Amino acid sequence: MSFPSQGEIETPLLRALVECGGSAKPRVLYPKVAANFPDLTAAEQEQRLESSPSTRKWCNLVQWVRQALVSAGEIDGSTRGVWTITPKGTARPTPGVQPAP
Repeated sequence: MSFPSQGEIETPLLRALVECGGSAKPRVLYPKVAANFPDLTAAEQEQRLESSPSTRKWCNLVQWVRQALVSAGEIDGSTRGVWTITPKGTARPTPGVQPAP
């Protein structure tokens, strides 16, 4: 399987944050998001970037999605090492993500 697109990862990432109570460390989120893509193998999740062999391609892709959601105001990027969904991210009309009151 090829890696999912950034757009395909957005909803599972927001959903994973909601499932974690609104915030979580990235290392907790990577496997939760990957579980939404059953064709994505463990070997693919372990592939490394050629330009940075210490970086996993899957983690890097999820980090780019997180950054796009920070720019959109749907994830709070103010705390290093913790990803937190914002009210805007919670209100996004996505399956499985309940709107904020």
